[in-house]
Amino acid sequence: MNIADSVQETTSGTSTATVTLVGATVGNRSIAAAIAAGHLTVGQSTPCRVQDDIGNWLTGLFTITSSTVLTRTAIGASSAGGADVTLAGTVRTVSLVPTALWADSLKLPAQPAFSSVIPLDAPGLSIPAAKTLTGALTLTMPTTPAPGAQVYQRIIGDGTSTVTVVGAQKLNISADFDSRAGIENQFQFFNDASGNPKYCISQVEGAIAVDNVAPVLSSPTATQTGPNTATGTVSTNEANGTLYCMASANATETTATIRASGTAQTITATGTKTFSITGLTASTLYYLHFAHRDLSNNDSNVANSTSITTAAAATVPSTMSSPVITAGDGSISIAWTAPAANGSAIIDATFTASTGQTATGTTSPTTMTVPNGTAVTVTGKARNGMGTATSASPASNSVTPAAAAAPVARFAQLSNVTESGTTPNFAYVGGAGAGGASYDGKGVLNLSLASGADGEIVLRVSAKNNEVIWGLSTSTTPVAFSGVAYGIYVSGTGAGTGTYRQITSGSPANGTVTTATFATNDYQRIKRIGTTITASKSSDGGATWTVYQTWTGASTAALYVNLNLNTAVAIDTITTVGLA
Repeated sequence: MNIADSVQETTSGTSTATVTLVGATVGNRSIAAAIAAGHLTVGQSTPCRVQDDIGNWLTGLFTITSSTVLTRTAIGASSAGGADVTLAGTVRTVSLVPTALWADSLKLPAQPAFSSVIPLDAPGLSIPAAKTLTGALTLTMPTTPAPGAQVYQRIIGDGTSTVTVVGAQKLNISADFDSRAGIENQFQFFNDASGNPKYCISQVEGAIAVDNVAPVLSSPTATQTGPNTATGTVSTNEANGTLYCMASANATETTATIRASGTAQTITATGTKTFSITGLTASTLYYLHFAHRDLSNNDSNVANSTSITTAAAATVPSTMSSPVITAGDGSISIAWTAPAANGSAIIDATFTASTGQTATGTTSPTTMTVPNGTAVTVTGKARNGMGTATSASPASNSVTPAAAAAPVARFAQLSNVTESGTTPNFAYVGGAGAGGASYDGKGVLNLSLASGADGEIVLRVSAKNNEVIWGLSTSTTPVAFSGVAYGIYVSGTGAGTGTYRQITSGSPANGTVTTATFATNDYQRIKRIGTTITASKSSDGGATWTVYQTWTGASTAALYVNLNLNTAVAIDTITTVGLA
């Protein structure tokens, strides 16, 4: 600008931060006149001196906000030792301060454009254009700083971005960069006498709203979640800053202690917040304490939970109750109930038999292989993540495993035949009126010889007083003797008494008399192996057998044992093998 004459105006206010201009003093120009002449521009920064008529004064850097308002951006010196002053007195003036760079009729260069390389390589003061952030910014220093150089750089935050300064020392008195949107940060860069770059940051006075309202915490809770852990919740009404949670044995704690020893959580929203606390001691009483410091360093009230006691430390399982066992064929089934887990889940249980065997199972029942014929009991121990129970359970009940009983063989669908007995062996007697050509006392065994299977049945005739005809047929229901495919006729009375005959041509009378003779209580056996069927007898209770009839090329189809009895003849079933 041209310094054709000095600029000085009176001000009506007492503040040196924002100066309201009233008009030029006698012999001087107003700011408005200098702007109209093109010597000053709105938005330009310029050194000014503000003073009153009783000795209060301040020099600093001011921005021409409008033709009637100046806004201070930096303090150079003051009657208060460099601090802000308040004007008083009756005459208060503001004057533009000439520097060595100014001279009459000299036009200053245009304001430099913003550069991320701070221009500390040229002597004097430089005030580049302001920079509004649109992302992270790094400011660097020139290769050859000039002693005495000064740069005043304004940077306006965008709400998120940060500024990094490389190559210059930040002064201890400096504020931190404020990234909030619209906030003007003033960087003052200078080189010391040795050419070392330094800087400090300040914000425009009045541009930052002062937050002096502390957060409010409410509804603190605490819940133990194990021997060494707990969770806590608390509600906050502010959406910024840091929330802290601390566990202690004290019912209350100070904010300083909570912040120093607690777990921190960054807060970005209001509402209920949850903490997971670890490292606690089992079976111990605790309180949870919460504190919230917002971004303006306002501390909330301390919120204290009610007390909790952590769970007892996990140990091995308790002793099991007595198992209950059921005998099987070469095995036992062990029913058991898991004992108290004592803080660690049950994994399995191991059982030991009195006969020496062991078995481990994860669920009940558990099966153990043991020998048949020996009485057995078991004891058990459960295992969890901490180990196996120290004591075994009391002994179970005693059982004796045994082989499975053979299928019960009995004649069914009886016609004119009486059965006696409730368990093998069953006895059968032909009813009154049976006899003659029909032999109409009939029955069929409830077990059959499956197709292609080998097997046998043994019967005993316990009275030598009439005829018995029995053998194998393909019918599932009783048939007359003429329907028996592989049969034996045992003569008790009449012709052929005391002989065995093969049934042929549909009649026992036509059967071939065998060389074997019949005696009361003989065991008689019909047996199939492959395609050969034999009939044999034993007079010594099954110790030795005499084969008296053989059928070769016999059927391998399913066959059923058929019985025909005459009056008052008694037989019983002894054994079966391979029938089902």
